[in-house]
Amino acid sequence: MNNFDAGYSILQNTRFMADLHYVGRRFSNPAKTIKLDDYIYVNLGVSHLFPTQRFSLAARVLNLTQSEGFEEGNPRVDQTRGAA
Repeated sequence: MNNFDAGYSILQNTRFMADLHYVGRRFSNPAKTIKLDDYIYVNLGVSHLFPTQRFSLAARVLNLTQSEGFEEGNPRVDQTRGAA
């Protein structure tokens, strides 16, 4: 998995955040015969610090691109699992 994240201060005490995640080159079994598809997802956020109140407010949008991907795969189609 490769990640890239960045932050930028828009105004004093206000920060914009963005991160991009690339998930690739994974297999669903120890034999590495069933490859999982690559996918990318993006998260965005903004935060503001109120220094006199020592309080911050943040909002984030996760998986902005509505990406879908398997993290483990389907063990029912893997002939190497469950074999004794």
